[in-house]
Amino acid sequence: MDKHASLIAKIQGFLIAMEQINVKTNHGYTFSIDPISPNPDPAVCITNALNDQSIEFTDLKLEHLDPWRPAVKSCLSRWLLQFQEPENCDRSLWNHEHLVEVDRKQLLQPPLEWLNALVGTCDVYEFTMHPVDFYECDWNDFLIHSAESAYWLHLGVSD
Repeated sequence: MDKHASLIAKIQGFLIAMEQINVKTNHGYTFSIDPISPNPDPAVCITNALNDQSIEFTDLKLEHLDPWRPAVKSCLSRWLLQFQEPENCDRSLWNHEHLVEVDRKQLLQPPLEWLNALVGTCDVYEFTMHPVDFYECDWNDFLIHSAESAYWLHLGVSD
């Protein structure tokens, strides 16, 4: 297995585990990182990926993140442990046997290190678009891009 495939597998496994942890809320989460067909133009790269998924959209905007790590870390922290956010749930309803407090800094360290290794010399963009049909209730999408490789990191929720 090549280095990038191994990193993608680790990140994807972590994201799937976090989807399962967040099932304890009343929403369905989708966390994924997927290789997509590279293109030298990042806008064309993500447009092609959205089209491949049959996602119709308007108003695609890409924001180059430099440095990328603070924005991605903030989104991971926001999304991965939704049940621990006081504004997202009534803490009095928690079943404390199943929902333990987690040290976010320690929890996020491995996936951030894997992302750092994957990104390497790539550029990272946060992209937004307006879906024509239903996409999800809320989401953050990132494009990890170089002329040779591209990855789509998606963090989202649907009711």
